[in-house]
Amino acid sequence: MSRARITALALVNWKGVFYERYLLDRHVTALEGANGAGKTTVMIAAYVVLLPDMSRLRFTNLGESGATGGDRGIWGRLGEPARPSYSALDLEVGRDRVIAAVRLTRASEPTVEPTAFVITGLGADVPLSDLLLARVGDSDHVPDLDEIKASVARHGGAVEVFRSTRDYFAALFERGITPLRLASDEDRNKLNEMLRTSMTGGISRALTSELRQFLLKEETGLADTLARMRANLEACRRTRVEVAEARVLEREISGIYEAGLGMFTAALHACREAAAEAQGRVAAARHDVEDAERHHQAMVAAVAALATRGAAHDEQLARARVELERAVAERDRWTAAQAAQARLATVDAELVQLDREQARAREAQDAAVAERAARRVHRERASEAADATARGLAHLQDGLDELHRRAHAHRHLHRRLGEARTLLDRPGLEPAEAAVALAEVTARRDQVERERAAIERGAR
Repeated sequence: MSRARITALALVNWKGVFYERYLLDRHVTALEGANGAGKTTVMIAAYVVLLPDMSRLRFTNLGESGATGGDRGIWGRLGEPARPSYSALDLEVGRDRVIAAVRLTRASEPTVEPTAFVITGLGADVPLSDLLLARVGDSDHVPDLDEIKASVARHGGAVEVFRSTRDYFAALFERGITPLRLASDEDRNKLNEMLRTSMTGGISRALTSELRQFLLKEETGLADTLARMRANLEACRRTRVEVAEARVLEREISGIYEAGLGMFTAALHACREAAAEAQGRVAAARHDVEDAERHHQAMVAAVAALATRGAAHDEQLARARVELERAVAERDRWTAAQAAQARLATVDAELVQLDREQARAREAQDAAVAERAARRVHRERASEAADATARGLAHLQDGLDELHRRAHAHRHLHRRLGEARTLLDRPGLEPAEAAVALAEVTARRDQVERERAAIERGAR
């Protein structure tokens, strides 16, 4: 007969556990958690499947205050009162899969009514959640036993429900799961004491004694006794081999833990060094910020100087316009004076010699005409100079606006370049090298993520 092995334990609707599946290792499985995390509840759930006899399931020594008798401790560890609770063990018996389970229904406190059943004929790929949970829409709820039967039938299995614990123990014995039929109260009491001693951490001598009393039942025939002793010795030998394998695994796990601890310590030191380097970069960045502020103040002063020069140009333009107006008035006065002088000369010349003075008057008139033309040319040149001065003022204003924009862009680029130098720890970084530095940062971040993932895998 093949040896049976428990692969998983499933709890449904227990206190603090709606549904949970615990994988059980072939050698050693440990439960770790703080007080009140549910370790005892998980062990009691497995206990119930192995011995669903409410007259023997008393847990007064497991920290249950007020659990003085009966199954009051189990009653307080179940989940939602309106729905049943389930505990199931997934077993491998040779190449077959057997699921031994118990449904627990609350009655008046502290009574709990158990119903044992066995599921067979399922493949190894059928998850327990598909059997022990019922889906309604997008949520799961605790099913009834009929719903479990329907789910098992859909997956090609069969459910056998037992009316008594005697039939349940007999079915487990026939499938090679338990070593005895547990038909008598004496056998059940011995199994109960053995499980209780193992569960509560009893002394190894007491556990060995209970195991011997449970398996080595007194027989009248010497041959049967020797056969059982031989089988027990073989089981002990296998147990020693498994214990040795468990110790090897423990040493391997300890080595992995120590390696993970060393890696964590190295990572911690690296983080501290990185923090110190970051502080140094922050100090350097502060000097860069001060330099940038001084440069900004210099740019502001330059802009103010340009504004002062613009005001001076405006004043020069105003003075040039005043001078132009004065020149026009002077030209008009000089023209009038010349005309009057010409008329006086003409009158004097007429007194001496009309003809000669007439010729002179003509010469003076020609000279006046030429002078007038010259004055007109001078006025046109003055107008062109005024227009050129206006255009220069407009160009000066455009230059001031462009200088403001370039100063703002320069401050923004200088700040971004300072941030890049700080983050990349490259004070001499040039703007043309920013794209290459960005690629290096991306590659460095990916490498750090891979190293962190490797550290986490090693720690696990």
